[in-house]
Amino acid sequence: MYISKVTLVNYRNFSNEYFQFNEGINTIIGENGSGKTNVFRAMRLLLEDTSYQFAYKLDHSDFNRSIGDWRGHWIIISIEFDKISNDEAIQALFIHGAGNIEEKDFVKKATYNLFFRPKAEIRKKLSELNEGDKEGLNTILSEITPSNINEKYETWFTGKSMVNFNEPDIYKELVGDFDKVKFNFNIDSSKFGIKVPHQLSVAKEISFTFIKALRDVVSDFHNNRTNPLLALLSSSNKCDF
Repeated sequence: MYISKVTLVNYRNFSNEYFQFNEGINTIIGENGSGKTNVFRAMRLLLEDTSYQFAYKLDHSDFNRSIGDWRGHWIIISIEFDKISNDEAIQALFIHGAGNIEEKDFVKKATYNLFFRPKAEIRKKLSELNEGDKEGLNTILSEITPSNINEKYETWFTGKSMVNFNEPDIYKELVGDFDKVKFNFNIDSSKFGIKVPHQLSVAKEISFTFIKALRDVVSDFHNNRTNPLLALLSSSNKCDF
């Protein structure tokens, strides 16, 4: 199994981008500040156990600045896996099932998605607006502020999606059309994915190792507070110099 595609919508450097990967070794090349680190940070939010806490602490600063007014918009991070093995635990993870899984139900390709979106209360209000009601839209969005975003937004994990999140029409159908003021409350799970059960964890079944960039490692060694070698020496009772 390998990651064949990563899709980023409204996340940090990326307003609407995707990265396709081949089986084997892949390289992401870009200038400083182009977003290479943020691609891996996005992947870690879905694949690394220790990063799950940060997935639930996204805030307004994680939205891409090109959106302008981020209120009401969603951050979407989607990872596609290809050549999924027939291992029962792995299949259960992507089929979202338990017990005996029939071979005919096995999948070879699947997705795992993160949605950072307004909570149901906000989405319900948006869906009840009359089409074109800009004043009503602004009133609802005014309830959301940087200081209360964690009260108004939620992180939602889904799998088995069947759409391309990079397509503008798909975004409008899922999130809403802010120009026309047209929003849906009920989401078609057959297209956008079903909620991943809490007992199924991708991070527990997939080996994912993140290694810091060389410049960050060098920086750590120059920082007396975070220098790992200094910490190791300090913890030793007997040091010969």
